[in-house]
This record gives sequence, C-alpha cells and structure tokens, in this order.
Amino acid sequence: GGGGGYLKDLKARLPNDKGRLDSLRPSPGRPASARPEVLNDTITEFYGKVWEEEQTGSTFGDIGRYLRGYSKRVPADLRPLMPGEDEVVEEIHRTNDSCAGPDGIPFALYRADVLAGGEVAAVLARIIRTLAEGAKGPVAFNRARLFLIAKTDSLLVKDTRPISVTDAANRIVAGCLARAVTPALQAFLDPAQKGFCPGRIGTEHVHGL
Repeated sequence: GGGGGYLKDLKARLPNDKGRLDSLRPSPGRPASARPEVLNDTITEFYGKVWEEEQTGSTFGDIGRYLRGYSKRVPADLRPLMPGEDEVVEEIHRTNDSCAGPDGIPFALYRADVLAGGEVAAVLARIIRTLAEGAKGPVAFNRARLFLIAKTDSLLVKDTRPISVTDAANRIVAGCLARAVTPALQAFLDPAQKGFCPGRIGTEHVHGL
C-alpha cells in the first residue's frame, strides 16, 4: 500500500532513547520521586500555577468596547453550518488509533459502532446541538489524561512538555466544530496571520522582506 505499512513497521523497530518518565523532581536541589502521591503534588504545584485563571485580563466591558469598533464580518456564503450526523460520521472515519482519554474508550470503538449502524454519531450530533444552544457539555466532558514528555534528562518538572488527552468523543466533537468554522476563519483572518492556517506558510514573511 505505497510502502506506508513497511515504513510504520520499520519505525517501530528503531531504537527509542526516550525512556518512560517514571519519576520527577520539583527543583534542582530536591530528590526525584516515583511515588504517585509525590508525583501528584509535584505536578499540581508546578502546572497549577501555570494554568491558574488569570485575574488581570480584560473585563467584559473592555471586550465589548473592542468588538463594537471591529468592522470585519464573515462572508455570508462562508457562515458555518451546524454539523449534523453525517458530518460526525465523516469525522469518526477520519480518526486514528491514538491514545484514549480518561474513559478508556478508543476511536476504534466509535468506528466499529458507525460501521454496525449504531447510534453514537447521532448522540454526538445531539451533543453538538446542545452545546451550540449554550448548554454545558456532559459531566467531565473536558476532563483529560495528562502526559508529561521529558524535554531533557534532568527529571525536573519544569523540563517537561504537557499533553492533555481528552476522551475520543470530545475530540470528535472538536474536530467537527473545527471543520465547520475553518472556511470562515480562513477568509476572516488577516493575510498576515500565517501560523496554524492551512495553506499559509510562515516563511512568506521572510520572502516579503
């Protein structure tokens, strides 16, 4: 199949020097620990400060005043449509076999349900409509598994890169919404915005100079 299977198998056979991060230290002068309760305290203390709610940001009044003077509008022909069951099915078919979230349900189960004519796509479409109406998502919908990837061999928590993995349902819903709004955003965003925009290349700024 184009060599993809061979390359994937070859990659799996290559040596991997990124060992499992099974212990952490909170600071250079402190010992590393692999005890779950100590790891929890170390991670919570460090990333709790990183992710704590900002108290000095703009007020609703500030945001309102800014938006009242904002003249850009999304073109009528690009206004996002509500993703329905068909769009959810398409998004499920696009999934891979990446890590499951806190509920442990893999993408493969969603794909199997769709192939069997199950109701999971209809359920997720209803969740999207409910969220669009302003309601809150299901309990724990945004909870995630936290993975820390070592950037160095120091074992310091500050030298890790966090990745949060939500449930497959959350990622399918997010994918549907992203695909729905992307065409409008592509037309809405200033041409100077290059990062994270399909078809736009950051080096164009360099060439422009």
